[in-house]
Amino acid sequence: MRARPRDPAAAILSRPFLWSVLGYGTVLVLSGAGAFIYVLQQGADAALASTVAFQTLALSQLGHVLNARRRGPVRLGELLVNRWMLGAAVVTLTLQFAAVSHPVLIRVLGTVHFTEVPWTPVLLFAALPMVFGQVWKRVRGEGAEGPTGVPSDAGRP
Repeated sequence: MRARPRDPAAAILSRPFLWSVLGYGTVLVLSGAGAFIYVLQQGADAALASTVAFQTLALSQLGHVLNARRRGPVRLGELLVNRWMLGAAVVTLTLQFAAVSHPVLIRVLGTVHFTEVPWTPVLLFAALPMVFGQVWKRVRGEGAEGPTGVPSDAGRP
């Protein structure tokens, strides 16, 4: 509320912001597709590969919140400050675990039981978008005044 109003003639979503959405979206999709293809090449069936892709996409989006939260690279001290974000992470992890452990959800979603899931590729592929985003921000030198086109996080705790 401290920032000046935007110019009414200006676009609501800036071109750099739209490019960042497209770029991050592409990286998120590639991480899920990469995990899917990787486990298929390791001899997994379609149900297991789909479960791996499902878990990878959900976890990569959970990690991506760190890229979307602020314009610059994440500061480790900020991770535990936002209780709503932590609550959402706990709910997401709980639901993702339920999707591969509860018999009804396994049947409805077509997933496989968590004991069959190769968690190493899930975690590695899920981490790629977050790592990519943080490295990209550091390479570009984006900070509070970075060119992402999203509202400034100046003044946030």
